[in-house]
Amino acid sequence: MKSQVFNYKRLSGCTVMVTRADHQAQGLADLLVPMGAEVILQPAIEIVETESWSRFDAALKRFSSFSRVVMVSANAARFFFSRIDELNSGQVAGIDLARVEFAAIGAATAAVVADHGVEVALIPERSDSSSLADLLLNIPAKGKTMVVRADRGSTILADRLKEAGCSFEQFPIYRSRDVTEVAPEVLDKLQNNMIDWTTVTSSAIGASLLNLFGADLLQKTRLASISPTTTKALKSLGLKVDAEATEYNMDGLVRVIVASVGS
Repeated sequence: MKSQVFNYKRLSGCTVMVTRADHQAQGLADLLVPMGAEVILQPAIEIVETESWSRFDAALKRFSSFSRVVMVSANAARFFFSRIDELNSGQVAGIDLARVEFAAIGAATAAVVADHGVEVALIPERSDSSSLADLLLNIPAKGKTMVVRADRGSTILADRLKEAGCSFEQFPIYRSRDVTEVAPEVLDKLQNNMIDWTTVTSSAIGASLLNLFGADLLQKTRLASISPTTTKALKSLGLKVDAEATEYNMDGLVRVIVASVGS
C-alpha cells in the first residue's frame, strides 16, 4: 500500500518539469498529476540503440560462457530482449536464458525482465549502483558476468567488480543522446520562475539539463534527485540539489518532492 502522501492533492499549485526520455516520462507524470501537480514534459535525453551490435551479437554466440547477466536499467533489459528477438532467426539459435542467473538494479528493471518470462534472482533493496555492487559481491557468480548497460553513466558497478577481481564483461547496448532543443513555452516558464521543481533521474539527464538551460536558469527551479549517485553528479556540475529521494525510484522521487513542499 502506498503512503498517504499519495492520497491527497499535496502538490496543488506546484509545477513540476519531468525530464526523462519520451517513452519513460509518462510513468512519472502519472504519479504527479493525481497529487495535483501541473506537469511539464521536457525530455533532456533520448534513448536509442547502440551504433553497432557486433560485439554484443558475438557475445550471444558464446552465451554459455556467462553464468550471470546484470541489467543496470529498464532500458538495458528492453534492448537486450529486443535484440535477442531480432536475432531469433538462427544466428543465436539454442541460447538458453534459463541457465543463467539474472540480476536487476531495481523492481522496475526486474519487471521488464519478468515480462519476457525470465526470473530475476537478485534485486538490491536500494535501486542504485552501489547497492547492486554490494549484492553481487556478497553472492559471487559461479562464472563470468555479463553487465548490460548504457554507453555512459555511473562507473561504480564496474569499478567495484574490477576491484574485487570479478570476471565480467560490459556491453553498452544503448545510448542516451542529449536533447538540444527546448519547447519555447518551457523556456518561458523557467525564465519567469514558473517551474517549482525539476526532476533529475540520472547523471546523464543532469548533464544534458546543464547544456540545455545553463546554470543560471536552473537556479530558478528546484532540483529533485533520484539518488545519491545522481546528486553527486549534479553537484560535480556545480548545480544545487534541493531534494534527494530516500527510495531510489519514481515513487521515492514524488515522496521527497511532497515532503519538501510540505516542510
